[in-house]
Amino acid sequence: MPMTRMCFASFALLCGLAHGSDRVPVKTTVCQLMAKPEEFSGKMVVFQAELVTPQRMALVDDSCGRILLKFPTDDEARPKASFKLIEDDQFKLMMESRSELVPPPPGKPGKILATFEGRFDSVFVLSRGQKVKRDPRSMRLAADEVRLVLRRVSEVKVEQSQ
Repeated sequence: MPMTRMCFASFALLCGLAHGSDRVPVKTTVCQLMAKPEEFSGKMVVFQAELVTPQRMALVDDSCGRILLKFPTDDEARPKASFKLIEDDQFKLMMESRSELVPPPPGKPGKILATFEGRFDSVFVLSRGQKVKRDPRSMRLAADEVRLVLRRVSEVKVEQSQ
């Protein structure tokens, strides 16, 4: 009997450690996420990117593609996030600076650069070691195939529009 309890306790501890490691974000880049979205799907990630399009927010880095930005409370963020958005000063700075991206004509748009952390979702997943595309409606991505459900934004840098 004591051996059974010890095995169960060890198993529970290992499950807890494995689950906890899912919450440690994987440091990556937009290019890596776009190159192999199936490997990151459902994982917590952290990367630097530029925020573009203030209404339908998207994240880009060079010409690797774009990642749609969603908040945990958005209806489209399915499955529902197991975390809450951290609405600190960095988040507020990003949100208040979005007007820099669309200056009045003939102005040149500014830039918002930041580090983004959250759950990466993709319509592509790994199934038995193979990349497969699941039904995009299950994630409510519409035309987008990848997105980030935002947990935290940090290191926000705003370049003023000209």
